[in-house]
Amino acid sequence: MPVPAGVPSRAQVGPYEALQITREGNIVTIEIEVPEDSPVGVLFDCHIEFGEKPPTVFKKNDVLRVGE
Repeated sequence: MPVPAGVPSRAQVGPYEALQITREGNIVTIEIEVPEDSPVGVLFDCHIEFGEKPPTVFKKNDVLRVGE
């Protein structure tokens, strides 16, 4: 399925919701805040939504690992 045009309406990596989402061409950049007490070494999935009711959803497993 092709990626829809425009900026995603929502993005989340593990339990961390995107604070800011931008897109340039096919590159989507999200900003998240990772708390100091986050679990180290755990792999988190990424979930990106485009549109609403129902959104088009893309998910990728194991995209972020918090390090020390």
